[in-house]
Amino acid sequence: MCARVSRVITSESKMEARMEQLTITSFVRGYHAYQDFWTPQIGEILELRREPENIKDNLAVAVVKSDAVVGHVPYNLAPTLSHFLNRGGNTGTAEITGSKLNRGGGYGLEVPCIYRLCGAKKYIEKMRRMNLDNDDKDASNA
Repeated sequence: MCARVSRVITSESKMEARMEQLTITSFVRGYHAYQDFWTPQIGEILELRREPENIKDNLAVAVVKSDAVVGHVPYNLAPTLSHFLNRGGNTGTAEITGSKLNRGGGYGLEVPCIYRLCGAKKYIEKMRRMNLDNDDKDASNA
């Protein structure tokens, strides 16, 4: 079933029975801006939070550790994940899967991860139809 982030989901037993999970292989972006505050550890689980007050992008999704922003979801995924997280009961985490790297192309330092989204079946199915469930795909364009 879906992993819990630091808060309790309401109506646990009934809600969990209808919850599904989707995974997206990608990167945590912006590590270069947060490297003084966070050292990524493989296997570390971080929370995803919408940032509607972000002055650069009101659909930004932050990657959070202990209430501190340590990176962001890539801009091409952020709008979709932001809308998903805005639906009641939907949650998301990032599991760190590798060490920081620079792939070039102006992306700066990134940290490989798997985004795990947990939510109502109808929202997960909608994201699958958008071809976001990419466990078996190359994450090079994330």
